[in-house]
Amino acid sequence: MLHYVDVFTYIYSFVGGPADLSELREKDEIVAINGEKVKPFSNADFMYSISEAVLTGNLTLKVRRYDDEGRPGVVYGIHTDN
Repeated sequence: MLHYVDVFTYIYSFVGGPADLSELREKDEIVAINGEKVKPFSNADFMYSISEAVLTGNLTLKVRRYDDEGRPGVVYGIHTDN
């Protein structure tokens, strides 16, 4: 049985790692991976999409960031490539 989730939230970053260098922050919500909305994704779908992006060396994330008060803020894009 697959479990689907509405939101994937980034929770941890290694200093100097790709997420840190791309300015991804803890609690950012990942809205889309390489143009594909994650809302209908299962956890396995999400991991597959990230793995494919790592293999190809191209990753574009659409991320929703909340302010310090927990209010929804900006949705913006992060792009990395080899």
